[in-house]
Amino acid sequence: MMFNFYSRIKDPQVKPVAAYIDYDFNIDITKKGDITVQGRHDEFPAMEIYARVDGGTWQNIYLYDPYEHGKGPLDLLGGAV
Repeated sequence: MMFNFYSRIKDPQVKPVAAYIDYDFNIDITKKGDITVQGRHDEFPAMEIYARVDGGTWQNIYLYDPYEHGKGPLDLLGGAV
Protein backbone atom coordinates (compact mmCIF):
# COMPACT_ATOMS: atom_id res chain seq x y z
CA MET A 1 0.00 0.00 0.00
CA MET A 2 1.41 3.39 -1.02
CA PHE A 3 0.76 6.65 0.83
CA ASN A 4 1.74 10.15 -0.30
CA PHE A 5 2.40 12.93 2.21
CA TYR A 6 2.75 16.43 0.79
CA SER A 7 2.86 19.87 2.37
CA ARG A 8 3.75 23.43 1.44
CA ILE A 9 2.91 25.70 4.34
CA LYS A 10 4.03 28.90 6.07
CA ASP A 11 3.90 29.95 9.71
CA PRO A 12 0.73 32.10 9.85
CA GLN A 13 2.21 34.25 12.64
CA VAL A 14 4.92 35.56 10.32
CA LYS A 15 3.25 34.85 6.99
CA PRO A 16 4.47 37.94 5.08
CA VAL A 17 8.14 37.04 5.65
CA ALA A 18 7.98 33.32 6.42
CA ALA A 19 9.50 30.79 4.04
CA TYR A 20 7.49 27.77 2.99
CA ILE A 21 8.19 24.43 4.65
CA ASP A 22 7.95 21.82 1.90
CA TYR A 23 7.94 18.05 1.85
CA ASP A 24 6.70 15.36 -0.51
CA PHE A 25 7.09 11.72 0.58
CA ASN A 26 5.86 8.40 -0.76
CA ILE A 27 5.72 5.71 1.89
CA ASP A 28 5.21 2.13 0.75
CA ILE A 29 4.15 -0.56 3.21
CA THR A 30 4.22 -4.19 2.09
CA LYS A 31 1.98 -6.96 3.39
CA LYS A 32 5.02 -8.33 5.26
CA GLY A 33 5.35 -5.00 7.10
CA ASP A 34 8.40 -3.67 5.25
CA ILE A 35 8.36 0.13 4.95
CA THR A 36 10.12 2.19 2.27
CA VAL A 37 10.36 6.00 2.31
CA GLN A 38 11.15 8.01 -0.82
CA GLY A 39 10.79 11.70 -1.40
CA ARG A 40 12.19 15.13 -0.69
CA HIS A 41 11.98 17.94 1.84
CA ASP A 42 13.56 21.25 2.72
CA GLU A 43 17.04 21.14 4.18
CA PHE A 44 15.67 22.84 7.31
CA PRO A 45 14.02 22.17 9.82
CA ALA A 46 14.59 18.64 11.15
CA MET A 47 12.35 15.88 9.78
CA GLU A 48 11.28 12.62 11.43
CA ILE A 49 8.84 9.94 10.32
CA TYR A 50 7.57 7.21 12.63
CA ALA A 51 5.49 4.13 11.88
CA ARG A 52 4.17 1.05 13.58
CA VAL A 53 2.83 -2.10 12.02
CA ASP A 54 -0.09 -4.12 13.42
CA GLY A 55 -0.14 -2.19 16.71
CA GLY A 56 3.53 -2.91 17.38
CA THR A 57 6.19 -0.55 18.68
CA TRP A 58 6.61 2.85 17.03
CA GLN A 59 9.80 2.91 14.98
CA ASN A 60 11.69 5.81 13.46
CA ILE A 61 11.77 5.09 9.73
CA TYR A 62 13.29 8.41 8.62
CA LEU A 63 15.43 10.95 10.46
CA TYR A 64 17.04 14.09 9.08
CA ASP A 65 19.01 16.50 11.29
CA PRO A 66 19.91 19.66 9.35
CA TYR A 67 22.80 20.54 11.65
CA GLU A 68 24.51 17.22 10.85
CA HIS A 69 24.46 18.36 7.20
CA GLY A 70 25.66 21.91 7.85
CA LYS A 71 22.21 23.40 7.19
CA GLY A 72 20.28 26.09 9.07
CA PRO A 73 17.24 28.40 8.83
CA LEU A 74 18.44 30.14 5.66
CA ASP A 75 18.17 26.79 3.88
CA LEU A 76 14.38 27.11 4.04
CA LEU A 77 14.64 29.46 1.09
CA GLY A 78 13.93 27.61 -2.14
CA GLY A 79 12.09 24.37 -2.58
CA ALA A 80 12.46 20.84 -1.34
CA VAL A 81 15.53 18.91 -2.46
